[in-house]
Amino acid sequence: MHPQNEADPTVPAAAATARSATTPRDARVPRRTPTPRASSRVLRGRPVVAAIAAVAALVGAVLLPTTATAASTDGHLVGQVTLAGDGTPPNATIDVVDGSGYVVTSVDQAARGTFDATVPAGTYWLSLRDPSVEQRSVAQSWYPDAPTQREATKVVVGAGQTVRLGAFTATSPGTVAGTWKYPAGTSHPVVSGVVTAWRLDEHGGRPVLVSGTDTDQQSDGSWTITGLVAGRYVLRFSAADGSWATSYWAGSRWATGPAAATPLTVRPGQSATGMVIDLQEPVRDVTRIDGGNRYDVSAAVARRIPGTGGTVYVANGENFPDALTAGPVAAHDHAPLLLVTPSAIPDVVRRAIVARAPARIVVVGGPPSVSADVFTQLGSLAPDVRRVSGADRYAVARQLATDTWGTSGAERMYLANGTGFADALSAGAAAAYDDVPLMITAGGWTADPAAAAVRRSLGVESVWAVGGAISLSDAVAHDVAGDKWSGRYEGATRFDVSANLSWDVFAPFGGYSDTVYVAVGTKFPDALSGTPLAAVTGSPLVIVQPGCIPEDTLDFIDSFGANHVVLLGGPASLDGNVAALRSCG
Repeated sequence: MHPQNEADPTVPAAAATARSATTPRDARVPRRTPTPRASSRVLRGRPVVAAIAAVAALVGAVLLPTTATAASTDGHLVGQVTLAGDGTPPNATIDVVDGSGYVVTSVDQAARGTFDATVPAGTYWLSLRDPSVEQRSVAQSWYPDAPTQREATKVVVGAGQTVRLGAFTATSPGTVAGTWKYPAGTSHPVVSGVVTAWRLDEHGGRPVLVSGTDTDQQSDGSWTITGLVAGRYVLRFSAADGSWATSYWAGSRWATGPAAATPLTVRPGQSATGMVIDLQEPVRDVTRIDGGNRYDVSAAVARRIPGTGGTVYVANGENFPDALTAGPVAAHDHAPLLLVTPSAIPDVVRRAIVARAPARIVVVGGPPSVSADVFTQLGSLAPDVRRVSGADRYAVARQLATDTWGTSGAERMYLANGTGFADALSAGAAAAYDDVPLMITAGGWTADPAAAAVRRSLGVESVWAVGGAISLSDAVAHDVAGDKWSGRYEGATRFDVSANLSWDVFAPFGGYSDTVYVAVGTKFPDALSGTPLAAVTGSPLVIVQPGCIPEDTLDFIDSFGANHVVLLGGPASLDGNVAALRSCG
């Protein structure tokens, strides 16, 4: 992005116009490097405004201002904003965000700090931000005083109802700033990328993106992130085209790898300056998690998931349905997913279970998938062995979702065809990354009331279909989603679907990890085992062809800033051309 605030060719025109008019330079969503297929990527995936809105609300963009006259069935959200410490009403704007991540309306507080937002009946999150270009008055926060949306309180408003909220507390913002320097002896290629601030979860959860800024050699050679709520942050730099290595602030330098990052403490109203990015040559490497067969690979993947004890999930490795929906559940529990045959536990899998010494083993699928004999054998490997089963694969998926998210609820849900694995592989990777359920249904059905009932019971606010209408009918998708329908990811091939998901779900701001996992999309076992590992490490998982990487997926790997690419499976699954990161053309 350049100082002129030019329109982003990968963003729908209305969103680009709104963003250029309202977003400060140091808080803009960074632009992906355009490709010839950029437009189709945007239109086939979740609308870019949805991906951007959840982030742009964090950094000061009003993407979808409400202009329509209020309907008689609309409700009102009424509250008051005060500044922590002195109770005075600060200069602030309140964004009302729905379950799909859209900013449905934005309001400024009145002179005494009060606000009144008119909204359709629904469930919302409220975000408070500084409306000024400088972002120096208030820090971005979420109702009532949460630093991130994940920790915020959602608010339900009925038709014609006025909901009076408690105090919405603002704090003075923190700022981090710096420049960059070239390594000695380089030809000084263009610096175009993004620096992002990821707030560390105080309870040990995954870091949360809070804000970011673009870096552009054609501007003034510096970068500034403003409007930060107090907390501990990891700062990440990545180049938009992979021309420089992704790096993380490590106290007095920038290191290539999140493990070397040194968290930066940001205090209210304070600035941290002088953080000079040490630009480094790209260090991308390609490695494999290999094995003689799918069971060897699943065991090797399991060894990469940190920890011992806990839970291990076990599913049939000769068929895909149960393992498809088990992947996001295993990821939720930071647990491996190991594959067995219907009648035996492969020795390598048995050794992997013994090495992990789990407190619990969950067998996914009924006796036709994992026999009673295998279940009995597993009983000698853990003190607690239980089975999740049902009348069919769809009942198993529903039970897994209910068992895992029944208490906490789930903000969103992915929906895919359960009679094939092509689109569900990508959907499972996205669901695991987002820590939400994957629901499968028969693609040709016109209704699935049981899946719709699970969606309602979990309080899901956003349902995304994965695959085109031929794979998953509009009728069943809308029946399951009800009024929580958010859109569809589709493409001409399964690889296009994977790429579209990747651009949206994994990398609206370049992500946190420096690793991308790659699995073959023409077979299912390696992707199923790899899904929990990718999610636990906060990394994308993409599917590719056996002998090359689709160009759009390769573009994504570059844009994500991956220092490391990990292939799941041996050369029989992903050959040397994939290891060489060669495009399909």
